[in-house]
Amino acid sequence: MAASYGGQAVLEGVMMRGPSHWSVAVRKPDGDIAHVSRHIESEADWVALEATEDPAAGRGLFEEFSSTSLARPNPPTWAYLFLETHPTIMQRIAMTKAWRVRNPRASTPNGEAPTP
Repeated sequence: MAASYGGQAVLEGVMMRGPSHWSVAVRKPDGDIAHVSRHIESEADWVALEATEDPAAGRGLFEEFSSTSLARPNPPTWAYLFLETHPTIMQRIAMTKAWRVRNPRASTPNGEAPTP
């Protein structure tokens, strides 16, 4: 499949999309530019996992988000693409699982050090 790029005008801003990332920039009422990128939010979650080495705590936090947030844990694709600025709760939980698979020597879910 060929790489797909695109753009869309938004009120006082622009949305750009590439093969694997998207970004929205809009002018705030004070004239400053606000930039939102879902990729940056995903990267922040991954960096937090790297820093804490505690995927169980991350998963617990994201599961708590699902009970306290007004956002749907797994919204329809159209809503996710056009309305959401962060990864979905389900994507974030999947990220904690992926981090755990890539880092099997990190602390276990109960906080004990893994056996060598």
